[in-house]
Amino acid sequence: SKPADVEIVSSFWNQVFDERPNYPNLNGLLALRRSEFLYGIGDSRYQGEDAERDYFDRTAYVFESSVPREFVHSIAEPAFGAPYVFDFGGKPRSASFILNAATAWHVVSQIRGSDLVKMPIDICEVGPGWGGCAYQLHSVLPLKSYTLIDLPQNLFMSSTYLATVLPERKFNLV
Repeated sequence: SKPADVEIVSSFWNQVFDERPNYPNLNGLLALRRSEFLYGIGDSRYQGEDAERDYFDRTAYVFESSVPREFVHSIAEPAFGAPYVFDFGGKPRSASFILNAATAWHVVSQIRGSDLVKMPIDICEVGPGWGGCAYQLHSVLPLKSYTLIDLPQNLFMSSTYLATVLPERKFNLV
């Protein structure tokens, strides 16, 4: 039978889906930030501590001029997911935490410079990965709700991560 339009996937996405494992086992989940499950489109898979140190150095250098170090330091990086962390001006931080902090800083700057700062905020993020930016924004803004839209495998990991590091928040999966 002929596939419905919703079943047709481009060759690009077929390649992405084919090269990634589906869902992690328990060991993969506990170390999800070091796993083969989490890497962005265009990023390479984690290749060990030396490669992660190189990525950290490049990320810290690039983002040092766009996000204040004090902002990155003001948010604790959770250990859940076992990220590779390195010294960032006296605080242990991972490359992906700094990268997400740049996004969070720009969102916070826009909100603080507007009337939105006076009210609870609803955010919708498409492609949240493991949930780093969502965690950071929950840490610094009065959020009413935060909606994540992603592939089922990523939502599995981000919802597990966020439920662990933000236990006071209520989560719904749809």
